[in-house]
Amino acid sequence: MRAGLKHPLLVLAVLSAAVLILGWPLLTHHALPGGSDVVFAYHSAHGFSQALFEGVLYPRWVENSNNHFGGPTFIYYCPLPYYAVSLLSLITPDLVTAFRLAILLVALLSGWTLYLAARPISTRAGATLAAALYVLLPYHVLDLYDRFAFAEFCAFIWFPLIILGLRRILAQGRRDTWPALAAAFTGLLFTHLVTAYMGILVLGPYAAYLGLRRRDWRGLATVTLAAGVALMAAAIYVIPMMHQRPEVHLDWVVDAPYGDWRRNFVYRDEVAFGYNRAPIKPWVNRVTTTQGMLALAAAAFFVFARRRRRDTAPDASTLDGDAMVALAFWTFFLQIPASALVWRLVPELGTVQFPWRFGLFQGLTAVMLVAAACSVASKPDSTPDTEPDAGARRQQPPWLAPVILLLAAMPALAVSLRLIHHPSRPVNFDATLAASPFYISRVMTEYLPREMKGWREFVDQQVTDLPRAQVEGPGEVHVTSWQTHRRRLTVTARAPVRLVLRTFHHPGWTAWVDGEPTQVQADNPLHVITVAVPTGRHEVEVRFMATRDRLLGRTLSILGLATIAGFAIRRRFTRPGPRRRPDENPL
Repeated sequence: MRAGLKHPLLVLAVLSAAVLILGWPLLTHHALPGGSDVVFAYHSAHGFSQALFEGVLYPRWVENSNNHFGGPTFIYYCPLPYYAVSLLSLITPDLVTAFRLAILLVALLSGWTLYLAARPISTRAGATLAAALYVLLPYHVLDLYDRFAFAEFCAFIWFPLIILGLRRILAQGRRDTWPALAAAFTGLLFTHLVTAYMGILVLGPYAAYLGLRRRDWRGLATVTLAAGVALMAAAIYVIPMMHQRPEVHLDWVVDAPYGDWRRNFVYRDEVAFGYNRAPIKPWVNRVTTTQGMLALAAAAFFVFARRRRRDTAPDASTLDGDAMVALAFWTFFLQIPASALVWRLVPELGTVQFPWRFGLFQGLTAVMLVAAACSVASKPDSTPDTEPDAGARRQQPPWLAPVILLLAAMPALAVSLRLIHHPSRPVNFDATLAASPFYISRVMTEYLPREMKGWREFVDQQVTDLPRAQVEGPGEVHVTSWQTHRRRLTVTARAPVRLVLRTFHHPGWTAWVDGEPTQVQADNPLHVITVAVPTGRHEVEVRFMATRDRLLGRTLSILGLATIAGFAIRRRFTRPGPRRRPDENPL
C-alpha cells in the first residue's frame, strides 16, 4: 500500500510546487492580474452566478451587461469555466477569491492530465518533468498574467486527455476506450470553442499520422465517431450559438482593430500595417522563441537517442515522438507570417484573431517531446552484446535525460518566472475594484443586437435615463419581481399602452398578459423589449425562454451524454481487451 502511494504522492508534490510558483502572486496579492480580459471574465462570472443562484440551470442572459440592458453572453460563450467559479464562490467570500482558487485547481489538474498522457510513453521522471513544465510554460503564464484568458486557461486540462485518448485508440488498438475520448472532446467544447477549433489543425494531423502509420481505418472511424458524439453532447451550446450568430455583432471580434490577424503574427511589426505597437508583442515573441528552443532541443535529443539505440522497431514513445517533432514545427509555422495563406484559406480561422495563440499547442508538443525523449533515452538498445560500446550505452543513468532536458528548458522557465514575479500588468483586480458599477455593467460590443440603431455610439455612451420599466401612454407600471431571466410587472392603463423594458430584445424573450401569451416587439432604435397592454389593470410576465434551436440542442445533448455514459458503463462491466491481429506489432 505504501509503495503504491509513494510515486503518485511524489508526482503530486512536484506538481503542487509548480502550481505554487505559478500562483504565487495570486496567493500574496489577494487579487487577480489586471489582464486585458479580466473585466470580461469577472463581469461574465458575476452575471452567470447571479442567474444560477436564482435557479436557472443553464444561464444564458447576463442581466447587468451593456449598461443594464442585458446581453445573451452565454448563448455564444462556453459555460463550463463559469459553472466552476460560481460553485467555488459558495465556499469563498467573493468571486475574486473563487477565481483565484479556480486558477490554482485548473493549473494542478492540467499538470496531472499531462502526466497521465505522458506516463504511458515515458519514464516516471520524464512524465513528471513534462507535467511540471506544462504548468509553467511561458504561454500559460502569459495567458494568465497578461491576458487573463480564463476560459482558454481552463482548456489546458483537456488537450492531454485528448492526446491520451487518440493514442489509445490509434496506437494501441483500444477502440473500446472511445467514450473517454468523446468525454474529453465534450469537455473542451464546453470550455473554450476557439481552442477546440484550433485543435483541429493540430490534433487532426496527429490522429491522421497514428492511424495512417498503422493503416488502422477502423481506429480512424472510431475517432470520428467519438468526435461526432462529442459534438452531439455539446449541442445544447453549439446549435444555438451557430443558429443565432446573425442576431448579434460577433463579427466585431474580427473587425475590431486588435482583432486583425494579419497584424498579430509573431515577429511582425504592426507599425508597418498602420497599427500602434501592442504592449504584449515583445512578450509574445519571447514566449514563442523560448518554447521553440525547448521543442527543438527535445526533438534533437529524441532523434539522437533514437538513432543511438539502433532500434528500428516502433513503439508508442517513438511514434508519439515522431508525430510531436512534426507538430512542433507546424505549430511554430502557424504563428509566423509565412503561414498567411493557411489563415486565408481555412474557414473561420481569422476569428482566432491572434496567430500566436497556437503557442498553446507549441508548448504542448514541446513537453510531450520532453516525455518521449526521456523514454527513448532510458531504454536499452538492440545492439548485440559483442559490440565494444554496447554496455556503455545500456549503463546511462535514468536521471541523465531529465536533467539535460531541464537545462534545455531554462530559457523558457526564465521567461515564465519573469512574467510571474514581474508581471507586465499589475495584480490589482481585487473585490473592491470588481464591485465598481463600471465593471459590472460593462458594454459587450459583440453581444449588442444587430438590429439596434447607433450601436457604435452606444459603446461610448452611458445610457442612464431609461428606467427598468415604463409605459408609453396614460398609465403606470409597478415592478413586482425583476430577475435575470424573468420579470413580473403590474400595469394600470387608462387606455391601451406600450410597456417598455430596459432589456435588449433577443430570440427567447416571451411575454404573457394575465397569463395569455402576447407578442414581444422591439420596433425602437435601442431594440429593447416592448409589450402592448390593453386598458385596465394587468399582470405582465416576461421570461427568457428556450427557443426551438435550444430545445433541439438540449435533446441532442441528452442523447449524446447518455451515449457516452452508456458505453462507458458497458465497458466498465465487460472490460474487453484490445483486439489485435496475430501479426500486428503491439505498440
